[in-house]
Amino acid sequence: MPIRSIVTDENVRGMDDEYSRQELKANSICRQIFEKYGYQPLRCMNNDTTLFPLDSGLNDGTDYGIDDIIYIKDIPDEDRLNLKHRRPLINSYFPHYCIDYKSNNFNGGLGSVYVKLMPFHGYSHYETYDRLGRDTINAKHRMDQKEVQKKRGYTKFPNGRIEYYYGNKQLLGSMNSTDYFFYNRVKKSKDLNEPLELIEAYLVPANPLRYQVICILNEILKIGGFKEMPFKKGDFYLNHSIVRALKICEETPELVKPDILEPPMDLFRPQPRKNEVHLRIPEEYLTSHIKFNSEGEIIN
Repeated sequence: MPIRSIVTDENVRGMDDEYSRQELKANSICRQIFEKYGYQPLRCMNNDTTLFPLDSGLNDGTDYGIDDIIYIKDIPDEDRLNLKHRRPLINSYFPHYCIDYKSNNFNGGLGSVYVKLMPFHGYSHYETYDRLGRDTINAKHRMDQKEVQKKRGYTKFPNGRIEYYYGNKQLLGSMNSTDYFFYNRVKKSKDLNEPLELIEAYLVPANPLRYQVICILNEILKIGGFKEMPFKKGDFYLNHSIVRALKICEETPELVKPDILEPPMDLFRPQPRKNEVHLRIPEEYLTSHIKFNSEGEIIN
């Protein structure tokens, strides 16, 4: 029987809407897969908004890739999912792996993993305003950080709009603490009170995925005539590189056709939610991963 979601008493983070409710259900499916193989995923206390109100600044753990944690001491000896093959990013008195549950529900999504790279707020992010609220700098589509700094007259960007738009809490973000991503595709029900049903899922170690994604972005940047991005850089530079690659794919799709870009990938803004940037990786090209069928059985 396919794994079905279990209704939990977990509080919805952020807006209480259709998407957040579905996310809670999808998360419960992933937890059931872990439990099937003897693991004990634990929800972080900061998910409980009754303990840490939304405005406390103490409850944004999931923003940095921590939906659940699994303590190393609790990993079963058999370790069917090979978690111990990789060192956790956070080494503390109680070493643990940080798990990030991700939706894989896109049209035509079977056989692929959709990696969210950053929020997208458009290309015009350099506006500054005088006391009357008038736009004093029009640097739309400008991608040169040094030139914008020069035009602004700053040696460093002040805190504010730039950090808001260009902070990256996703896979490639400098503050992301994810050790494993759990991508799941589910069969939805029109009735929001009905449980969700698993179709397929992928458990993917985060660091190899980061490396693979940067290599793919660099291939796109190279095709467009831009410099490749280094593997360790601040989020501002990182997000500029992602937006450059996105513009190449959107404005000159002929440059990134499957017969030119190997392996073939899609870098896009999903419909109808165009405020995100996603990268589609077909499973045959995906870095080391474990695939599960609808019953949570390992099939690859």
